[in-house]
Amino acid sequence: MLPPIVSIILIFPTVQSIGTVDSEEGKVEVKMRNSCSSSSELSTRKRKQRDIENDIKAGNELELVGERLKSFKSEDCFDVFGKHIAHKLRRLKDHQNILAQKLINDVLFEAEMEALTNDFKVLNCKEYRGPFL
Repeated sequence: MLPPIVSIILIFPTVQSIGTVDSEEGKVEVKMRNSCSSSSELSTRKRKQRDIENDIKAGNELELVGERLKSFKSEDCFDVFGKHIAHKLRRLKDHQNILAQKLINDVLFEAEMEALTNDFKVLNCKEYRGPFL
């Protein structure tokens, strides 16, 4: 009957050891070989790997930036006017802000109903003394 043989493989950063052990005879045979010929070659490989990883990360980041830029649209006159109104509303006291928003919404409602004309006015009903009051 043949003696059992066990293979051993140990991997280190710069050296790979391969050997066999004959448990019956107590013999150990180990062959050493370098996986890298020098530490500078290892440094070069690590640097190349790091560069590749950095390029992949940079590519992913550029894709994300590109997607974000696609989602932005240029401002038109409505955006600018909306920001102007928002700026003015922020400067008002709370109660005046609420009333101003209501009046703006009332005017927009009339416009949506196509009821606005050049003669349309917002009137103070307490001061208005029309024919029906």
